[in-house]
Amino acid sequence: MFADCDCVLWGVGIVAAAVLALVVYVFQATSLPVDPSAAPKGGAAGSPTVVKVPADYNPHPMLFMLRGVLCCRIRGNFRRSEPVPKMPNLEMSRDIVLDPKQYERFHKHFEPSDSLKGGEAHGKSGKPGSLPLFITYPNVAGEVMGIASLAHPTNPLPTIPFPVHIGQRVEMYRDLPVDATAGCKFSVVARPPTLTPCDNGLELRIVFDASGPDGVLFSRSTLLALYKFAGKRKDKAADAKPATPPDVEALRRRDAEKASEPKERWDVPSGTGSTYAALSGDFNPIHVSPIAAKVLAGFKGAIIHGKWTLGKACAALRRDGHLRPTKDKGVFVDCSFRSPLVMPGKAAFGWWETAKDGEVEFAVWGKPRKRRAIAEVMDDVYCHGTAGFCPIP
Repeated sequence: MFADCDCVLWGVGIVAAAVLALVVYVFQATSLPVDPSAAPKGGAAGSPTVVKVPADYNPHPMLFMLRGVLCCRIRGNFRRSEPVPKMPNLEMSRDIVLDPKQYERFHKHFEPSDSLKGGEAHGKSGKPGSLPLFITYPNVAGEVMGIASLAHPTNPLPTIPFPVHIGQRVEMYRDLPVDATAGCKFSVVARPPTLTPCDNGLELRIVFDASGPDGVLFSRSTLLALYKFAGKRKDKAADAKPATPPDVEALRRRDAEKASEPKERWDVPSGTGSTYAALSGDFNPIHVSPIAAKVLAGFKGAIIHGKWTLGKACAALRRDGHLRPTKDKGVFVDCSFRSPLVMPGKAAFGWWETAKDGEVEFAVWGKPRKRRAIAEVMDDVYCHGTAGFCPIP
């Protein structure tokens, strides 16, 4: 009898020790070297508290979710009557040292014909022994700082659920070469996040600035995410007849023949999310596990990363001669993510010129059919945006 009691006590002790070790590991892995009381709250009032993020800091998103559970930072959607939470005035910076082999795997995922040894196959600026830094990579490298900012103890927003990625704007002011031997060095700064109420919820905006080894800004990207409001809109008439977005009206007025034939068709197998997660470090469970996508977000299956869709579109545009900075002009790509692309799936990509000189409009949509205008399949559109030239700040 006493022997059985000893076994039970030993078992309880081992389980308690394992749970304690897990808790300690979660907090150590997700903690940043900053005193929570030192970070002033209240938005832009005063200078921001700067946090230097270590180069090897890249915790799994599941660890942030576990920390949110342990800290009881779980809640449903916000209500319209609630005041907008005040964001911490927290700025994060990180120095990036790119390993050439690791970066080449990322680059070749979107552009298989390029290589560090041979240069850019489709570009005028490509030189043997180097590749231009991919336009979305600075934001990918700094994304962990955005996640860490949302999971920081001074942030009033919940860790679960995380906001939905609804848009991205990336500006590239010059090509930064990645050398086949030395790789590349640059730094990324995540500006203090801002929160703005909109029709569907609270819009989160985080700006990432990337500077080269000389300290000169070469890229700026803006991430847009949404915390949804609970319930339906008060204006039932507006719900019954939703306003058509201006870009859809422009598509309907445009000659449908210009947008009817996709320039590329993509197959998105079920393992694409895991492959891109290994390349980018974004292991959000909804992108790699169908079960997690159903439980955490209510999707039918795992969905592909929004940045993967944008990256494929940027690679296609660059092959066609777009998104190439000049000495006096930078380039930009601005897109909105309209619906999730569930894996496995298929998608089509197309672009067409706009009235502005050097600017194009593009879309990634599903259920591709011949002679079908993009304006007729806006409900199936995964990603829609514009690309062109922008001034250098």
